[in-house]
Parts: sequence; C-alpha cells; structure tokens
Amino acid sequence: MNINTRYLLLIVIQTLFLTTACAGNHQVTQSTKKLGNEAIVQGIYDGFAKGTCEENLVYMADDVIWAHPVYEEIPFARVFKGHDGVREFFEQAIGSLNVLDQQLYKLVSDGDTVVAIGSERMEVKATGLEYFTPWTHVFTFEDGKIARFDEYVDTAAMINAFTGR
Repeated sequence: MNINTRYLLLIVIQTLFLTTACAGNHQVTQSTKKLGNEAIVQGIYDGFAKGTCEENLVYMADDVIWAHPVYEEIPFARVFKGHDGVREFFEQAIGSLNVLDQQLYKLVSDGDTVVAIGSERMEVKATGLEYFTPWTHVFTFEDGKIARFDEYVDTAAMINAFTGR
C-alpha cells in the first residue's frame, strides 16, 4: 500500500469515527504486562491530559520511535528516538503550542496495533494563530510496550498557523 493510499485510508477512518464519543476513562495502575494495549494507550492519553508525560515513559520501549510528519516549518515535526526523544518532542510541542482543545474519540485495536482517532485545536505561540486538525495516532507494540508511534494530521493547517500563510 503506497503512502497516498495509506493516508487516504486513515482520513476515511477518521471521518467514520470523528463523531463517536470515546467510551469511559481507564486508569492505568497495573504493570504493562497485565494491561491490554488499548488500556495502555488510554492511560497514556489520561496521563498527557494530567501533564504527566514523564510517567508515561514506563509504557514505552527504551528505543521507541516517535514519528510526526516531517516539515521544517513545524519545530517538533520529525522522528524522535528513545525516551530522551519523546521528552524532546513534548518539550518542543509544549514550547510551541497552547492547547485549546484536544479530544480522543475512539480507540481501535488489533493485536499489537492500537489506532487512536481524535482532534485538536491549538494556538501557535510564535504567531498567535490557531489551527484545527483531526488526527490519527498509530501505536505499535512489541513485548507489551509501545515500540513506535506514528501521527497523521492536517499538516497544511499546522504549517499555515506556524508560518502565517
């Protein structure tokens, strides 16, 4: 499947689920081996909402890959590696953006893959401009931990807000 087909498929999935409310919040309190992958991902989002990025690293492999579509206009738009890379991603994103609204609508899991569907409305601190984008996050697990994260967003909306175009 080529990248355009994959991207189109993700947009279709987003469209199908964007109006579906996320069912219930799950607190992650057990070890990763006792939790299902979907519960781990839900716990990651719960942690991010509380501002506990550091505590979420326990659910990630030491050599985790954290990938955002790469565009030079977006400071955190690149591939990050390892726990230090994940920390750097969030430091750059938090340093660049004010979160106006972020919603997790649906989690879909199949074996070692969990797909999260949601949306965000952000303000770029440097320009004061806002953007809205639906997103799809794909978490790939190995040995009970997140080995890879891939983010699919409306990069054109983000670039416009970062550049003022």
